[in-house]
Amino acid sequence: DLMGHKDLGGKTVLFLLDALWSGSEANDPPRKFKMAPFNNDWTSSVFASQDQVALESVGFDFLKTEFTSDNPYGSYPQYNGADDHILQAADSTYWPKNFIYDPEKDGTQIHSLGVCEHWNNSAEKLYSRNLKTGNGIELIYINKSSAALYNQTVEISTGFELYQNYPNPFNPSTTIKYSVSRPSNVTLMIYDCLGKCIATLADEFRQPGVYSAHFSVSNSTLSSGIYYCKLSAGNYTKTSKMILIK
Repeated sequence: DLMGHKDLGGKTVLFLLDALWSGSEANDPPRKFKMAPFNNDWTSSVFASQDQVALESVGFDFLKTEFTSDNPYGSYPQYNGADDHILQAADSTYWPKNFIYDPEKDGTQIHSLGVCEHWNNSAEKLYSRNLKTGNGIELIYINKSSAALYNQTVEISTGFELYQNYPNPFNPSTTIKYSVSRPSNVTLMIYDCLGKCIATLADEFRQPGVYSAHFSVSNSTLSSGIYYCKLSAGNYTKTSKMILIK
């Protein structure tokens, strides 16, 4: 009734799913998740949406993927019932015969409380809006790049990002950080001032997350000067300037 009520469901409401430390069920203690992008670490996440059914659908997909029969903690016991619950919240054609949902009791029936769909696969985690095949769910990753301690500013990225290398200027090595917002083929390459590629630091498929690459000139004949680091991921391309001083 709250989700369908005019003073809640009919307003702009942001629904939050606390997944900072998640387990297989309510009575299960927090578990580290094997699946990407957690990669054997804590989930440390908060999911947000204005569509509460879509939020449930995404949470369902993560839990179903992580807690399978080969997981040492067992599988979640109510998959079928939970999936049926979300589907009925999204589509009235799955309701019992002659059932009517009219929380305001004014004759205006509600037939859907949101969108229910499941991702294409657990590796890519793409929904219809991600795939541009429909107007359903779009899963967007937001990566935090600095901590909110002592009133410091929190910088977030809603997409891919190439960060400035550190240290810069550098000798003999430097670290380059970049973030990936959705599963993508990623290349990270170093060029000289003439546009010649002198090093490939990454050329592979990456899950969402923040990554680091190291560039060293310890055993090279590269001279002091300006070099360029180029990140390409999906349709995103960015180049940053690096300075080598010997």
